[in-house]
Amino acid sequence: MDTSKLQSYIDHALVPMVNALKGEPALGGWEIMNEPEGELIVGRHDTNPCHDTSALGGSGAGWEGQLYTAEQIQRYVKDRARLGVKL
Repeated sequence: MDTSKLQSYIDHALVPMVNALKGEPALGGWEIMNEPEGELIVGRHDTNPCHDTSALGGSGAGWEGQLYTAEQIQRYVKDRARLGVKL
């Protein structure tokens, strides 16, 4: 959630790694985030159905401590996907 730390990681680790490997023929793809549902806050009602996790109570989602809303995770994935387009 600390955007300065996230930006530092992107600038100093992620971008150099992607640039170093982007021509590697054996690399089939990049995963933006592994199992985001583990950090999802479950049981949260929202009028936007894309952000509503009320139906996920008892599903097993949130096993990492229910740290982020669906909207935060979606924004993170969108921003990382846009970064990939720029590289």
